Amino acid sequence: MLWIPIDMSRVEVIHQEIWLGVVQMPSVSRTLATLVACAAVQSSSARGAVPSLAARSRRIDATSEPPNAPNPSTAATIARLRGGEGGSLLASVQSSYVAVPPLTRAWFSVILAFAGLTQLNLLPPEAVQLDAAATMQRMQLWRPLTAASFFGGIGAQLIQKMYYLVSFGKELETTLGIGEYARVLASCAAMLSLVFHFLGWPFTGDGLIMAITVLCCQQNPDQQMSMYGLKIPYQFLPIAQLVMSYVFTQQIPWPDIVGLFVVRPALHSDPHPAPRPF
Repeated sequence: MLWIPIDMSRVEVIHQEIWLGVVQMPSVSRTLATLVACAAVQSSSARGAVPSLAARSRRIDATSEPPNAPNPSTAATIARLRGGEGGSLLASVQSSYVAVPPLTRAWFSVILAFAGLTQLNLLPPEAVQLDAAATMQRMQLWRPLTAASFFGGIGAQLIQKMYYLVSFGKELETTLGIGEYARVLASCAAMLSLVFHFLGWPFTGDGLIMAITVLCCQQNPDQQMSMYGLKIPYQFLPIAQLVMSYVFTQQIPWPDIVGLFVVRPALHSDPHPAPRPF
């Protein structure tokens, strides 16, 4: 219900003026005149109050925000969801992914796919682990490849291994070329599969990533890498990687140690050492 304020002093003056003229009318005419006067008073009072209400409403609108005005943070979130700022982030991720050399990128993609399927309980480890009987008798020749690409579900250990793979795999593939890099991966995977089979270990991914880390460090022994804010020379990087694996898992990283020694003899047997400046 809308309440309209009425100026009572004005009503009183108008009432007195009308009453002086109405008292001399007949009774019916007097009644009609009184009703018309009351309606006129209310109409004039309403016309005087409406502008003040409208003016007050305009003042409120001018000094306050619209009731449905979006929050700036909410507007930014909506813009990202609609492809505003999120589009540039997606483009950056896509460009970084495409910048990885093809063989390392393919291995990286398989590892992420296996991790996602494992996280959703759609991929049992037994389907991709090393199995000599399945490999030789049922001709499942992909087992050494899948065993090198399985790291369990999504977690801190997976992120750490993916960082090592992209960093050192990308550098090694760029240095050696895709053909030589494929040969190195195949020989290391075959050696690790043979050793892990006799030791009863089902997956070779940790050892293979350690192997490419050591090979990359051989190519650039004088470089340094920043790991968690520490500058570590490449020649000590495999040891630092073993320490970080132990910190993440609270277990001795035996697969990584085996991968370290698979390529360790090459550290001192390079037939063509690169010349170094004096």
